Amino acid sequence: MSQILTKLDKLSGSECSVLFSGTKPIASSFPKDKLLYLKLGHQAFTLIFKQATKTNPDYDEAHIQIGHYRLMCYRVNDTSLFIALLPERSEIHKAQRVLRESRPLFTKMIAKLTQASDKLKPAN
Repeated sequence: MSQILTKLDKLSGSECSVLFSGTKPIASSFPKDKLLYLKLGHQAFTLIFKQATKTNPDYDEAHIQIGHYRLMCYRVNDTSLFIALLPERSEIHKAQRVLRESRPLFTKMIAKLTQASDKLKPAN
């Protein structure tokens, strides 16, 4: 799954990206030296969407700037987020287009990984 994200990173111009299901990253291309951005971004976007969806349930995209990086986030569903880290001087419209078009892929990745983890759970 991380290989898919690496390909998307190249297409969108992002440095790295992560797909969260709930509070857990299920696929990531973030290197160790950028993990702080991943943690800060996830915390910030979780709060942003928690508040924003109260006024508009269709709200599904947010951007923040931290230092020399821009974090772009898409809410894939009620419990899943896709976050990309872009350089400060990146082509934001190109990244938006590529990542928006990739949303069906994120949904499939989440479904596949959720299905795989359900198979590993013991039966009650």
